[in-house]
Amino acid sequence: MVTTLELQTQIADSFMEWFRRKMNNLMLSIQCPPTPVEEDFRNQMLVFLDDLSKSYVKYTEQSHAAIEYLEQFVKQYPSVSIDERQKAAEMCKQILLLFGVVRKCEVIESKTNRGQNK
Repeated sequence: MVTTLELQTQIADSFMEWFRRKMNNLMLSIQCPPTPVEEDFRNQMLVFLDDLSKSYVKYTEQSHAAIEYLEQFVKQYPSVSIDERQKAAEMCKQILLLFGVVRKCEVIESKTNRGQNK
């Protein structure tokens, strides 16, 4: 018999797996050179972002702005500039920080290492 704690753990693990998979798809579309996308993919990303904003994200101005920017980015993709892609990547980092997928020190370390590789 499954205990309540085990069930809660399984649910949390399933949610994080779903979240990471969707965020990975979004980040890949941001990081790769823009290519035409199927409408189904675009709609899936928009539904994901809508779900985040309405059901899972503790409302703050910063989280709302990040999700709103990403929604506009997905709607415009692939007609996006390099600057828009960079800003979208920053918005993804904010969401990842919010969910605890990456820690602030990892983001700072990543920026520091990127600057050293130039």
